[in-house]
Amino acid sequence: MLSSMGPEVKHYVGEEGVPLIVKCGVDLSTSVTVAQIRVKKPDGTIVTWTASVYTYEGVTQYLRYYTVEDDLDQSGEYEAQAYVERGSWKVHGESFRFMIYVAYS
Repeated sequence: MLSSMGPEVKHYVGEEGVPLIVKCGVDLSTSVTVAQIRVKKPDGTIVTWTASVYTYEGVTQYLRYYTVEDDLDQSGEYEAQAYVERGSWKVHGESFRFMIYVAYS
């Protein structure tokens, strides 16, 4: 995963516009029909975030998603996984985890 969601950066409940960039390890430059990041929230709820194919440093092997309202609505550990379809090819990426913390008001 390449993003500001790495372990060295803290993010908090309710944040919007946080980029989540996931390296898929395969060329995504042509004919991708489905690009998703599937997310398991701390309470076990599973949601799907529609991502876009993203080119980073000249390499088109990434998915990018910006969080919106209610995406990061719980504190705790999230588990996520890229999912891509291209023709008859339907592939899940390796899962990864990130923490969301309680914001003090």
